[in-house]
Amino acid sequence: MSSFSISKGLIAAIVLPISLLACSDSDSLKVLENENIVGTHTDHTGPAEGIWPPQPANMTNVEPYPASARSGVLHGVLNAAKSSILNNPQVRQSLGGDYREIAASLGDRKSDNVARVVFYNYATDETIDVALGSDGAISNDIYAASVYQPTEHPQEVEDAIALAGNVLSNDSFDISNLQGTAMLAFPPERDIASSQQQFYPQRMMYVTFGPGNGAMPVYTALVDLSGSRVVEHGLVK
Repeated sequence: MSSFSISKGLIAAIVLPISLLACSDSDSLKVLENENIVGTHTDHTGPAEGIWPPQPANMTNVEPYPASARSGVLHGVLNAAKSSILNNPQVRQSLGGDYREIAASLGDRKSDNVARVVFYNYATDETIDVALGSDGAISNDIYAASVYQPTEHPQEVEDAIALAGNVLSNDSFDISNLQGTAMLAFPPERDIASSQQQFYPQRMMYVTFGPGNGAMPVYTALVDLSGSRVVEHGLVK
């Protein structure tokens, strides 16, 4: 694991919106619409009133902070955190040129991290787990694919279905009226070399084609996304 820091000013700009949202005493923040209070002293509630965090006293015209705006703020904060992570030279070196962002999330009040982003490097077959701490430090954990892989990304599902569909069609299997599905594949027990191995050494997806609605699939394929190839395909056995 490696760690390094970004500027305090940047991390403060990222953390502040999270702190403001986390301090809300309900699912929606409250805003004032009285323009006359700008630049003037306003009395605030305190612990004596049993209200925390403090709020301006005698508020009027109070309206809930729209959920859409709250979502927009969080989305912006996450994007800022991801930008800081992706712009770091050490992270870029770990990711290389053939990778995908699999998952990203913001930290909560109990976490020391502002955000966490999980990538998969298809060239090296490694999972890269990057966390941006509240102190500006970035930790970079790298796992071999056979040890740890995140769940499949929606775009990976589409790519695996497309690869499998092309191979099946070229091999005279008719999938025109069938529904394709895909998920992260796990190796059979006989192929697991050690207790540490839980996954394939590559990014493998299990693909099926069938009528859908709970019916048994007709065709199946094992797709290696790391090599952009179909390893096995044919009728479901």
